[in-house]
Amino acid sequence: MKKNYDLKDYPVHTVEKLRFRDTDSQGHVNNAVYVTLIEMGRVDILFDPQYGLDHENSMFMLAHISVDYLAEINWPGSVVIGTKVTHIGNSSFTTEQVIFSGDVCAAVAKTVIVLADKQTRQKKSLTDHAKTALASLY
Repeated sequence: MKKNYDLKDYPVHTVEKLRFRDTDSQGHVNNAVYVTLIEMGRVDILFDPQYGLDHENSMFMLAHISVDYLAEINWPGSVVIGTKVTHIGNSSFTTEQVIFSGDVCAAVAKTVIVLADKQTRQKKSLTDHAKTALASLY
């Protein structure tokens, strides 16, 4: 049974305008572009000062990404990327994201993002403030 996704279930919304160059020879937005759109939704969380995740000596590493393609997206137009947090660990957190083209959910993705030290490239713990802020995105 196919799940019904509702943009209202995702607390962070990012609007992205589609570009002609996003299309492929079949005339729809290329599947690789979906991953870029999902990234833009994550960036709205990763670098927003209210979540306290962006530290001078830290970086984010993508440990996992999966995308289920549910519908075509066509140019011209724009999409809305909805993002929510589904799990918070010690040094990582998991997001679920959807891409909506109009009223149609075109994709759903899951990512695991790890906080790491810029110099050592080793994972490091999320601060209590970051965990609390991320918890507001469930």
